[in-house]
Amino acid sequence: MPRYAIRMKLLADYSRASSPGRMDAMTSPPNLDLRAQAELLTYLVASQLLAKSATDEWLAIKHQVDLSRLWLVTHGDRVDWLQRVSISSWAQRVAERIDMSFPIEIDVQSALAMFSEQPRLEFGAPFLRTVYQVCLNHLANMCWLA
Repeated sequence: MPRYAIRMKLLADYSRASSPGRMDAMTSPPNLDLRAQAELLTYLVASQLLAKSATDEWLAIKHQVDLSRLWLVTHGDRVDWLQRVSISSWAQRVAERIDMSFPIEIDVQSALAMFSEQPRLEFGAPFLRTVYQVCLNHLANMCWLA
């Protein structure tokens, strides 16, 4: 997939995720369990790595927030704002560590699945299994277990 096409797809997904009425900030939803935390962090880290490989820049904070909202809305997960912000804030740091430590290539199928109408993680891809394990370890080290 050419860089321009990936960039345009990323921008389209950000605008869809940031549309008004996606999540009611006044409710007090429950916290995510460990699996859901790890999947959200994996999605955000993989998105960061995809953006870096496509544009040579990390995602802006606004885009990171929009992606976390998109993931939560499409998966029916509800989380309080502090946990969502905390998980989102770790994504770039974890992505930077992965980018420096592992020679990972994002396959086209994984990228397309992540940025579809119903974003999902294709754990058949070695890239995503590696990212998931790093994210799970990060959550354990942060003592952010449900």
